[in-house]
Amino acid sequence: MEETKINIEKETKEKGDGKILIGEDFNARLGDKGTRIINKEKGEKRRSKDKANNKEGKILWEIIEEMGWEMWNGNKEGHEEGEWTYVEARGESII
Repeated sequence: MEETKINIEKETKEKGDGKILIGEDFNARLGDKGTRIINKEKGEKRRSKDKANNKEGKILWEIIEEMGWEMWNGNKEGHEEGEWTYVEARGESII
């Protein structure tokens, strides 16, 4: 994840204020960190069924905050409650 952070910082510096979409399996668990984009003025926390946090999630959250980005899972219309996006016999996750 540290290498990914370096790559993201490099790419965003090169792209300037342009738009960037990042997609990867970071194995990052963020729990319900962040505020809700929907009703942001109310200062509500982002919702997520996944309450776990891990080291990769901490690093990813640092990147999100440093860049002034928003987390969309649990924030998008139709996904306001942060439902599970992947379910299998061993457990669930939010992709």
